[in-house]
Amino acid sequence: MALILVFQNITALADVSDYRVSVLVGDGTPARSNVIASGVHKGHVRADGWERLVGDWLTERASSAQTETPSRVLSDYLVSPSASPTA
Repeated sequence: MALILVFQNITALADVSDYRVSVLVGDGTPARSNVIASGVHKGHVRADGWERLVGDWLTERASSAQTETPSRVLSDYLVSPSASPTA
């Protein structure tokens, strides 16, 4: 199982570019990989390199996750509350 980050430039390779970002899990093939998150990262200075792009996106994502309520985060991953075991 792999965690795959896909950054697709959507601004014709401008010096300051925006990227469509997808996070997938699976084996890398379309048939056996699922998108678990997606969005747009704006304003990356291409001269800063891909490491900066990935680092800035991860920082942005971590910051937005801190503002979400735990139930909101969990609801993205749980099928339903009734599926969880009861004590």
